[in-house]
Amino acid sequence: MFRRVPVFSLILTGVMVTFLAPGVVRGQGLIRFETGPCQGSSGAVRIDQLPLVFSTQLFPVNEAGTPVAAGVAEQAEFLLNRVEAALGEGGAGRIVKCNFCVSSDEGAEAVRQILDRRYAGEERAAVSFVVGQLPRPGVQVALDFVAVDASRPEERVLRRTHPLLQPLSLNPSAPSLCSVLPGSLVFVAGQAEAGASIAEATRNTLKSLEATLKSLGLAAADVISVRSFLSPMDQTGSAVEEVHKAYPGPQSVVEWLAPGTIEIELVAAAPNPPAEPEQRVEFLTPPGMQPSPVFSRVARTYGTSLIFVSGLYGTSSRTGAEEVSQIFATLERLLKPAGGNLRNLAKATYYVSTEEASTKLNELRPNYYDPQRPPAASKAMVRGTGIRDKTLTVDMIAVPAPRE
Repeated sequence: MFRRVPVFSLILTGVMVTFLAPGVVRGQGLIRFETGPCQGSSGAVRIDQLPLVFSTQLFPVNEAGTPVAAGVAEQAEFLLNRVEAALGEGGAGRIVKCNFCVSSDEGAEAVRQILDRRYAGEERAAVSFVVGQLPRPGVQVALDFVAVDASRPEERVLRRTHPLLQPLSLNPSAPSLCSVLPGSLVFVAGQAEAGASIAEATRNTLKSLEATLKSLGLAAADVISVRSFLSPMDQTGSAVEEVHKAYPGPQSVVEWLAPGTIEIELVAAAPNPPAEPEQRVEFLTPPGMQPSPVFSRVARTYGTSLIFVSGLYGTSSRTGAEEVSQIFATLERLLKPAGGNLRNLAKATYYVSTEEASTKLNELRPNYYDPQRPPAASKAMVRGTGIRDKTLTVDMIAVPAPRE
C-alpha cells in the first residue's frame, strides 16, 4: 500500500521540480519535455534512478461494478481522482505515463480537455489514447498508469494491492500494482498462438511467452505487467483469468479488430549486469523465432533511465504515408533533448485504424530503423486512434543513447 509522503521527502524522490526553459520541466530524476497530444500532457518524460510502479487497468465503477457516472468526462475525473488519492500527497506530480482506452474519438477529446484543466507543467504525464469497445457495460474510459513509487520498496519486484484501486481493477482479485526498482527491463513483443477459443488461444500464447522468458533466464515472478489485444471483448473474462494463472499482477486489455484471436505482450525485470554494457538496449530473438528488420521479439534495457513518449500523431490527415513521416519526425525531435534517438527505442506500440495506415507503416518503418536495432513492438488494428481523421498513433518507450 502507498503511504502518504511528506513534502520534504518528495525532494528525494524526484517530484519537486523547477522550470528550466520553455517546454522543459526538471525534477531530481524526472524531466518533462514539450507538450503532448494536449496542453495537459508532456511530449516525453524521462526518469533516472527512480523506482516505478505499474498499475493494472482501472475502470470508473463503484463497489457493485457499475459505472459511477454516464458521461466520459465524469468517468475520467473519477479515475484521475482515485489514482491521485492512491498515490498520496504530491501524487499528480509523480505520474509518468497514462494509457487511456476510450469508447470514441469524442471521448478522447473530452479526456484531453480534463487533462488541460487539471495539470500544469510539473504534473504533465506522457499520455496515449486508443479507441475500442471496453469490457464493462456502460464504461467509456479505462486507464492504466506508470508512476514514480515514493515508497521505495526494498524488493526489485513487488506486487501489492491498494484498497482504493482494487474495486476498479480489471481483475479485483489480483494485485493492482507492481513496483520495480531501477535497473534492467525486458520488453517482450506481442506473441499470438491459435486456439479453438480465446481461453485456449490465451493458454497457448502464455506457453510461448513462458518459453521466451525461460530463454532469457527469467520466470513468472519477474513479470511486471501484461497487456492483451483481443476480440471479441465479451471474452475478456476468460482471457484475464488465464493470464492471472500465469502472472498474478497488473493486466490491461485493448480491443483489436481480429475476432477470435489474442496477442499478449509483457514487461519484466531482469538482473542487472555487473557492469553496464556499452549499448543501453539489446535486441534479442528467442530460439525458434525469426528476426525482423522492423521489430524485435525482445528488447532488454540496461541502466536506470527510461524515456516515455506520448502517443504521437501526424500533423496532416491527407495520406497514411504523410502521417508516418510526420510522426517519426516528431519522435526524433522529442527524443533528442531527452538524450535518445531512433537506435535506442526499446518498445513500440502501433495503433492503426485503416489498412492504408497499416501498409504505409510497414513500408516506411525500414527508413527509420537500423535493421539490427528495431524496437520490440506490437501493432493492432483498432476502431480509432483518439483523434478523428488520424489513422495512426505510435506509443514509444526509449532509453538514453550512450555518450559518444
